[in-house]
Amino acid sequence: MVGGTAVAQALVAASSPLLTRVYSPADFGTYAAVFATLISLLGIFSTLSYQNAIALPDDDVLAANVLGVSLAVAAVVGLATLVVLLVAGEWISRPLGTTSIGSYALLLVVGQMVGASVSALMMWALRTKSFSVIARNAVTQSGTQVVAQLVLGLAGLGATGLMIGFVVGGVAGAIRLGRAAWNLNAWAFRLVSRRGVRQAAARYRRFAILTTPAAFLNVMGLRLPVILVVAMFGPDIAGQFALADRVIALPIALVASAAGNAYFAQVAPLAREPGPAMRTLFLRTTRSLALTAAVPMALTMLLAPLLFGLVFGSAWTQAGVFAAIMAPWYGMILVTNPTSGTLGVLERQDLHLMRELLRLGVIGGAPLIAYQLHASPEGVLASMSAAGCVTYLLYGWLSWRAIATRPLPRTGEGYGHLPDPGVEGRGPREDAGT
Repeated sequence: MVGGTAVAQALVAASSPLLTRVYSPADFGTYAAVFATLISLLGIFSTLSYQNAIALPDDDVLAANVLGVSLAVAAVVGLATLVVLLVAGEWISRPLGTTSIGSYALLLVVGQMVGASVSALMMWALRTKSFSVIARNAVTQSGTQVVAQLVLGLAGLGATGLMIGFVVGGVAGAIRLGRAAWNLNAWAFRLVSRRGVRQAAARYRRFAILTTPAAFLNVMGLRLPVILVVAMFGPDIAGQFALADRVIALPIALVASAAGNAYFAQVAPLAREPGPAMRTLFLRTTRSLALTAAVPMALTMLLAPLLFGLVFGSAWTQAGVFAAIMAPWYGMILVTNPTSGTLGVLERQDLHLMRELLRLGVIGGAPLIAYQLHASPEGVLASMSAAGCVTYLLYGWLSWRAIATRPLPRTGEGYGHLPDPGVEGRGPREDAGT
């Protein structure tokens, strides 16, 4: 899985210098602020988080019905989204200063439904431990997306080409995952029924009620920066921001994913044990991540303004300046995000919710204040970067606080539920910008 993800991200990274010569900053800005942002937000409600329950049942038929719930919800949400975008697309677009979202309504709905299908089928593949399928799918999806975007960009489709390429890649992924799931468990899918789907929806309704709002806050915290940038300065500046984010996020994603998985594997058993071992592991991991992040972030601050224009084309020099400004922020993400699974292990959902609210408020408030003071795009991003550093320092402090104040389990008792490592720390792109 790690290898497949690495190859997939390498394909995206290798294609960036080509894509930036085919698409303009405005194209990237429209794609990031309108399409990618709405797809992410719609993705939260597309399955109402039911896909997270697919791996839980012992019975494959019940799991297949949960998959049915996920896909049924995605269809309903897709139709509702289409109506809303066609009726109110222009009104929604006005604050962003972009073309009417209504003109992209069909692409957005198809992209949302394809994304929901991939997410649900991915969880089925995890349930059946089809790790090679997941790895091959990551490469197929990224490769198809990149090729489609390059071809459509050369055809002069602009931002629409980036959107269609994303959808085509998602369709390729859904087909591969769906075929593998059917070949392995067709018998279970044939037993899916309306009654079974209703029962599965009722059985796992807590995912829809409790997990979905927290996930929405998380995605809003991630997408808010690009929304604010495009609203303040337009799609050209947003495109520069999106490229800087894309380039810095890729290496962070790989390192944070490996570190998060390794940390979770060690910290989960320690949550059930008294003594200082959990605290020692947290401090040791944080120290190692800080040393790992220091040199790359310093080099990014020094070299990005010089290299971006050479690598991506002269039109993208400002993205290098943005990358240098954002480097401390992303360094703090690398230092604190892999250990954020601490809160889930200790079942401190209260601190988790507080964390998401703080991030949304601080990262959203700082650039708004800077903009009201008539700061330049660089000044607004500097305020955002400083706010990001403060936010992720708070992340680390809240995790440390949870460890320091945890109740010691009685003999023979422990924390009853240890969540999947991907919930907090494994998905590094979860906290790495757009």
